[in-house]
Amino acid sequence: MTGCGCFQRFAGDGASLVASLVGRETGWGPRLVGGATGFPHSTVSKVLKRAGLSRPPRPGREPIRRYEWPCPGDLLHMDVSEYVRFKQPGHRVTGDRRSQGHTPDGLDHVHAVIDDRSRLAYAEVVDDAEAETSTRFLERALDFYAAHGISVRRVMTDNAWAYTRDAASPAHSQASRR
Repeated sequence: MTGCGCFQRFAGDGASLVASLVGRETGWGPRLVGGATGFPHSTVSKVLKRAGLSRPPRPGREPIRRYEWPCPGDLLHMDVSEYVRFKQPGHRVTGDRRSQGHTPDGLDHVHAVIDDRSRLAYAEVVDDAEAETSTRFLERALDFYAAHGISVRRVMTDNAWAYTRDAASPAHSQASRR
């Protein structure tokens, strides 16, 4: 068998059977299988590739946990985002990189509520994220959903401090009873 490559030389010795069995059982790559069996890793690599074992299978992903309530109003998601307010636009708007107009002028807070089932959303831009402001926003949001014929049963927040403060708890529970 002169002139044959290493794969053909070792194939008669059971290399393909041993390499594919070890590769299948252990999930090892060619170098580890070659070290364990005594065959060159290049031979083992070709054998594993031919057997479809050259790449280990992808680990199974955890299934995505999705939840959706059956009726509109069963669950509202409530969140607050902060955005920097600027006095004048920057160079992308003006085209002038020489003027340094990037001085912030405070923060704007966007309160948003989204219905889990219908995806109907209500949002407002306000000056702060204090408990009192959040409570008033929630009352206006509940009125908005009531005007659209949706009675709200649950509100889920991201546990921002404005929602978890002692001052917010009675007001939020009172607003959610409406």
